[in-house]
Amino acid sequence: MDRKVIFSDLRKTYWVGLHQETNTYPISSKRYGKDGKLLFRTAQEYNDDEEMYVKHFADPMASVTCHTRTFYIERVGDKLSIKMYEKFKTRTRGTSYFKEKKHMWFFTVNLVTGDFYQGKLLNYQNKIKRTKHIRRNCFYDSIVSFLPGIISDFFYSYIKDKDERNEYIDYLLNIFKYEMLAHMENKTLSTYSLIRLLYVFYLTKKGVKYPNNVDVFTSGHGKLDFLPTMKEFKKTKMKYMDAFMLRNNLKGDKVKKILHTISFINLGWYKIAINLFGTEWIHQDDELLTELLNNQNQINSSDTNVTISNWSIGEKKRCFEMFKKFTWSKTSFSTFVDHIKLLNYLKEVGEDVKWESKNLVDFSQEHQFLSELKQSYVIGKFTRIYSDGFLNEFKSFEINGEKYHPKVLLTTDDFNEESSHQHNCVRGYVDKTSSFVLSLRKGDERATVEYEVSISQGKFHMKRVQYLAKHNKNLDESWNEALNFVDGMINKNLRKFVFIMGLKKETKSKTYEYKLKPNENNLGFKWVDDNGFEMNRNPSSFFDFLI
Repeated sequence: MDRKVIFSDLRKTYWVGLHQETNTYPISSKRYGKDGKLLFRTAQEYNDDEEMYVKHFADPMASVTCHTRTFYIERVGDKLSIKMYEKFKTRTRGTSYFKEKKHMWFFTVNLVTGDFYQGKLLNYQNKIKRTKHIRRNCFYDSIVSFLPGIISDFFYSYIKDKDERNEYIDYLLNIFKYEMLAHMENKTLSTYSLIRLLYVFYLTKKGVKYPNNVDVFTSGHGKLDFLPTMKEFKKTKMKYMDAFMLRNNLKGDKVKKILHTISFINLGWYKIAINLFGTEWIHQDDELLTELLNNQNQINSSDTNVTISNWSIGEKKRCFEMFKKFTWSKTSFSTFVDHIKLLNYLKEVGEDVKWESKNLVDFSQEHQFLSELKQSYVIGKFTRIYSDGFLNEFKSFEINGEKYHPKVLLTTDDFNEESSHQHNCVRGYVDKTSSFVLSLRKGDERATVEYEVSISQGKFHMKRVQYLAKHNKNLDESWNEALNFVDGMINKNLRKFVFIMGLKKETKSKTYEYKLKPNENNLGFKWVDDNGFEMNRNPSSFFDFLI
């Protein structure tokens, strides 16, 4: 089958390390390597010098490496591909042979069937110890949306300037997109992002009848697991909207009509609303239903499990009215959910509390009261413990003449003071396992910032999930650059230092210390002591309340 190379880019870098030809005598035991052979002392190094690489190619007193990266956009038969090859060729001092490592990543679309493939082949120079990974039509996992980042990493060492590198990546992706557009009747799709274009191309080739706003369904937050599968398309006679509603358990002509008009899709808000109030209340208001499905504010998926099923009808009505106010005012929805969780917790422990607030001002006061009441049920005073190196790196910085001071919240008093100043419920986060909270301060103004802690392949990661002003209002855009600076500060600290997060609990009679331990499958964390016992978050007796 003929191979047509549409675009190619080959880059090479070289490294040469020269070593001294003698060692001092007598030879210290420290001069021996792990293999028992004498160590070669480095004399000089050369980077990106092809002439030196050729000169010392066979020199036994030199180590040489050639790093080759090749980028292709090619067509083989009906398949259009982006392929990236990486090759390391290395010979160490004192040896006459070279070692090679070869890797390949690819993104392929079948121009006839519309199927999209993504995969990699690592160490393919080795027929046994190689890694092969291929996925087909993985739109639901939004893997293709990472393609620009993968290409950026591929060219990072060659194109240092970020703007120049991004411009070059756009140029490469446009070549790929226009090759696809040549096989589509609708040429106006050139403005689509790559994932949207691939998705519409896939639907077109599969014969799916999709709405005019189909590109909206690839614009959601995070994983796109709400996208229909081919099995669901076939069940609904290849009708996109019917398959989408089947996939997500949506019902009703009213919902179907609104889905044809939205410009963004967010099922999280809708699912929370239905779980709390039921379809009868939510579907009676077309504007509210449209806003819920079209809302671009991100929410935590775990919030969809919150319930008020055991509340009185009066409480539910007041809660519903406040829910609508939160929806229209764009106030942080997480505060609304936290309010329900507070009430549910206090009801469970026997407190006679109800949802009374009918406006945002009363809600703020009620929320503070409930937070303080719950705090009284927390055993002891807490102090969060972080590794010194990580903690000490949070220093003041200046942006556009404004000075910012990041303060990591550590103690119960820190959290209570921040909560009182900001009129929020952060006091309840003092012993939350998956949270890292800091107060970013600019003069008299503050931003309470929460990062969600996670672990992957043994490494800790942090993602900013909440960043709010006083009264849980959204921050204005003037804070964006400072928040991004703090994000970078945290990522740098995680790479630079070993991350440790512990918790000390002090009661009148005893002090407890806990460490952060991942749950099974690394889904969340729990506090455990040295004996492996998990921290009991509820008081066991009256005396446990005493500080």
